[in-house]
Amino acid sequence: MSNAAVKIIPLNRTVMVAWDVPNATGHHLKQLVFEQEPSLLVSEMRVLLNGTEILDDTPLASLNLQRSTLMHAVRRPRPVDTDAAPPQHEPQRQPWARAPYTAPPEVAYDLPVISESWSTERFFVWCLACEHKPLELEGQTMPHQLQYGAVRPRCAECGESCVDLPTTAISWLDIFQDSIVGSCFACTARAAEALPPDQQQVDADGELVPILRRIRFGFHCRGERATPIVIDDVPRTVCRGDSLSTMTVALPNVVLNTSDEDSVDQMYAEPVQVVFHPCGCRYSVPGFQINVQLYAEGRGGTTGTGTLRSLLVRNRQHPELFGEFVPRCFSANCAGIAYLPTCKILKPELRERIKEWAAVEAVLADNGILCPGCQSAFYPSSAGPKQVRRVARDP
Repeated sequence: MSNAAVKIIPLNRTVMVAWDVPNATGHHLKQLVFEQEPSLLVSEMRVLLNGTEILDDTPLASLNLQRSTLMHAVRRPRPVDTDAAPPQHEPQRQPWARAPYTAPPEVAYDLPVISESWSTERFFVWCLACEHKPLELEGQTMPHQLQYGAVRPRCAECGESCVDLPTTAISWLDIFQDSIVGSCFACTARAAEALPPDQQQVDADGELVPILRRIRFGFHCRGERATPIVIDDVPRTVCRGDSLSTMTVALPNVVLNTSDEDSVDQMYAEPVQVVFHPCGCRYSVPGFQINVQLYAEGRGGTTGTGTLRSLLVRNRQHPELFGEFVPRCFSANCAGIAYLPTCKILKPELRERIKEWAAVEAVLADNGILCPGCQSAFYPSSAGPKQVRRVARDP
């Protein structure tokens, strides 16, 4: 049986749908959503996956849907009969009219490169594996989920960490794609043990030729648990949450300030900063959180009227890994961005709104409306704003 989650945009409700029909299509999916929400008719429904509509004849097997996949259901715009005369007791209405749709700007930057001293560098992770003691850095208290992380490369085949890596630069894309190849000495030793000495592959120096394997980079949370756990009568205080699971996420744009560079918003060297790429503008963690929240409330930017849509740009550099829509730099005339994993430091509801913005853009591109208050997209169900006519009355 297959299943997936569908968020119904007009109702802000998420339902789980399941099917065991091998040749199920997009139309079948709509029927399953309708069974759980009868107010959204199949004939009026559009289902979107990453902002792209799933057509009625699309085989669901071709979409690689998982239980963690989130789709969006929206209501199609209802046709408006503009020729019909309104009843005499109703004010005359005009059809909805709005400016032509303009897509958000697009960016496609190469991912930042990790320092050559990555093995000793301090990384930050967002860890949900446990309740941590918050980091205290120069008088600032960080959210308890924001912790130091240690990086540990491991063989993707055997899981051992006795590996040798290439000397070339490593980027965040290499890490998130698991595309790094190196030598695994554990696999080499096992292969040699299975062969007689005369069949073992050795180099000119008589050393075993190492076996090349795909190397996975795991980021381990080094945060201290708020409440230690006892394993084999030994109290464990270090979290050790692993980014190779779903509980810990490495944050590409969050860095420890080792160069004493000033934050743009604070004008002094904050201990932890959010660095936009590739412009290099630095903001404090609270400054990043406050600025994004202001845009979400329609009070962002220098004018105090910037909306969340005006803050987001479409990321064309592996959006499946780093988010299709990401926040741009707050500084004027800057083209830098912060990748979606970094938005973990935002409030969950705001983070989810950015993550799901592709569905909003799909509705807007199809003549939908963006609510200026909650900034949700919807299709208007009426003919348009009321045009009230003043009628002269006899004295």
